Order: sequence, then C-alpha cells, then structure tokens
Amino acid sequence: MSLEIIHLRKALKFCMLDDDRAFSALRREAYEDRRRQESSGEGGGDFFGPFWSDAKRFAIDGDDLVAATGRRIEVHEGRARLYPILCERFSDWWRRFEGAMNEPLVPLGESVHARLQFDDLDVTIKVDNLLSFQIDRERHRLIYPYFSEAPPLSQRWARIGLWVMAEALNRFRPQDMVILDAQRGRSFSLRELDFRGDEEDIFMDRMAELRVLWDNILDEAA
Repeated sequence: MSLEIIHLRKALKFCMLDDDRAFSALRREAYEDRRRQESSGEGGGDFFGPFWSDAKRFAIDGDDLVAATGRRIEVHEGRARLYPILCERFSDWWRRFEGAMNEPLVPLGESVHARLQFDDLDVTIKVDNLLSFQIDRERHRLIYPYFSEAPPLSQRWARIGLWVMAEALNRFRPQDMVILDAQRGRSFSLRELDFRGDEEDIFMDRMAELRVLWDNILDEAA
C-alpha cells in the first residue's frame, strides 16, 4: 500500500486519526511496503482478507463460519484474538441484515470493483472485494467492509465513505451501498445517513493533509 493507491477502508482509518497517530500509522505502512519489496513480495498480505473470504462464503453459500475461523487460526495463531470477534459480530450482523430484507438476496454474478482517482492529490482510492447481491433488475446490496480495531467507523466518515463508493461505483444506486464496520458488526447506508453536499470537500481536505504527512515520511526515509 502507498497513499498514491490505497484501499478505501485504509483511507477512512487514516482520515479519522489525528495527525500524530496518522503519521505513526502511515510510517508503519511505509515500513511494511519496504519490507515486502525487499522480500520480493513474500509474506505480509492482508490480515483480514482470509476472514472476509470466509464471511462471504458464509453469506452466499451458507458455509460454517465458525469452523472456517477455527481453521484460519490453526494456520496462523496471530489471528486467535480478533478472528473469533469478527466471526461472532459478522454472524450476528448478517442474520439481522438478512432478516430485515424480507426479500431474496441473489449473489451478483460479477465482481464489483472500481478505482476513483483524484488527480490534484495524485491519489487513487480502490473500492473492491465487496459482498454483492441483486434484489431485482434495479436494486442491489453492495457491502464494503471496514476493518480496524481502532478507530471505529464514525457516522461522519461512513457518510464520506459512502460518497466515495457512489462516485466510484456510479453505475449502481447510492442507496444500495453499505459500509460494514466488521469489528463492531455495525453497518451504515443512506437509509440512516444523508449526503450533505460537503463530502468531497471534507475528503479532499483531509487527504491533502495526509498526503503532506506521507511525503514527509518518504523524505525522511530517503
């Protein structure tokens, strides 16, 4: 990861941190980038990726998420603390979410992903790896995961995240988009939130500040 090309979930996390914590978090990212490059890309990877793959299979195919989580922990004991929490919270959230729909959710037969480029900042936001369903010809549910033990996703930044999704995935309806704070089993959509018209300004201003921090880190490492 670099700030030039960054997943939406990480961008939201960094945006919510104060400058000191954001600087420390970005510095860790820069260190991990260098470590991966020096090891030819071996190791590392997305800590939450295996869980999300299992969660999607649970939601789509009904696979046993508890058993899958146990297998993931057997492979990597570093998952033993957070994965059971994610399993419990996602399972509870999914049952509430599915029960509230009162309509069949059909897995979307395509991968939903996009990149949103901000040329002025030389920043590209990746929106991918969604859990995607079709309800009818017009309606969908596009669920994007936010993974972070801290900070929790706030309503303000969930609203801005939904705006980014709407801009990136502009062939879908914004009201069909959902951001899930997986750690807490809480989701956000435009059924609870409303766009206020200031989302782009807030996002661009904060990303510009983060870009300054990132450039300082790169200069420091040079």
